[in-house]
Amino acid sequence: MADHIRKLNIARLAKSDERAQLVQAVFNLLPAEPVFPYQLRDALAREWKLCYEEDVDPKAAWNLVRLAMRKGMVGRTDDGRIYPRHG
Repeated sequence: MADHIRKLNIARLAKSDERAQLVQAVFNLLPAEPVFPYQLRDALAREWKLCYEEDVDPKAAWNLVRLAMRKGMVGRTDDGRIYPRHG
């Protein structure tokens, strides 16, 4: 059972890393200027649709922005704005 759980965790982490790579590819298309979080969410959803021909609702787009924050792909300014880091 422990081996099965370990394999599930490895697969989950691999899926998260793959999704993060897709988000980074879209971030590389966005300007690196500070915007409010909702503006980055909307820009990510718009570019995601253009790149991958896949609709992303605001909740899913926000989850992608949060993933990018956890992976360090988003910088933050002193006034609370965020910007995509190109990588």
